[in-house]
Amino acid sequence: MQQRPLTGLALFTVLSLTVAACGGGGATTQPTTGTVPSVVAPSEPAESEPAESEPAESEPAESEPAGSPGAVPSDPVEDADISGEIVVGAQFAEGADEIATTRYDVFLERYPGVTVNWTESNFDPQTFLTSVAAGEQPDVVRMDREIISTYIAEGALMPLDDCVSARQIDMGQYYDSSVAQVTFDGQVYG
Repeated sequence: MQQRPLTGLALFTVLSLTVAACGGGGATTQPTTGTVPSVVAPSEPAESEPAESEPAESEPAESEPAGSPGAVPSDPVEDADISGEIVVGAQFAEGADEIATTRYDVFLERYPGVTVNWTESNFDPQTFLTSVAAGEQPDVVRMDREIISTYIAEGALMPLDDCVSARQIDMGQYYDSSVAQVTFDGQVYG
């Protein structure tokens, strides 16, 4: 007789743990490979958000291949020149993606005056476009390269060309096919 309530409790516990493990909740996850950071088009010009603070995660040093974990961003701009807050539209979990975690750690070391706040949610098209329309979009968003053109057409993303030029980023260090996926009308968006 006692077996049925315990079986029910066990099933409930397993179901609860399964739902908790699969849900987005409070868990934080590092953006996975296959996504690229993109700068979101501001609704108003931002005075304290330097463009050069965003792309550190995607700027490998010339001494190591672009995808290697130890690749350090090349940076002709003085580290002390950059401060403020960056809102990243993505989840973060230490160690989930070795390359991204290493680059994030290097970024935090190089720019101690920058606070990075994660939105703690995976990319959701409706939520993203709603935040853009409301002028409350994140500064940086991670999305698949394959869908970036949709948001460029909506005017939701801004090109990174000024940043690439100012930071003297050698785009030749990236795969041509990857750069082509984030280049539209001659401008780089991711």
